Amino acid sequence: MSRLTKRYYEDIRRLGWESVLEKLGYTLPQSSHSLGRIYILSWFTNEKTPSMVLDKRGHYHCFSCGNDGDIFDLLTRSGVVGVSKKGKLFIVSRERGRNFGSAVIHGRPASKKHIINFFRKEFNVVP
Repeated sequence: MSRLTKRYYEDIRRLGWESVLEKLGYTLPQSSHSLGRIYILSWFTNEKTPSMVLDKRGHYHCFSCGNDGDIFDLLTRSGVVGVSKKGKLFIVSRERGRNFGSAVIHGRPASKKHIINFFRKEFNVVP
């Protein structure tokens, strides 16, 4: 696989959180938006109060564990993006009554290659 360029990451960041997460089947809570930021439950820890912030520049920061990065980093590092038996990506979410990390049960964990193909197919963003 070729090396991912800075322009590729910039193109992904420009897509915005809502469009990317919506394509993966993740619905953002309406009350989570504040001053250009979106607050959600951390994808890295088990918590009851949202401590992960997604900003309008395409970056995230988890205050409970300190993880941060961009959209691509979140999808590749979190381990909550799964691949169904038909090859479709999805987010395993607590909101749907599933625990994060159970992507293996409902399919298999998505690799970096799966996520790159997702951006190519859904948004026409190519490395």
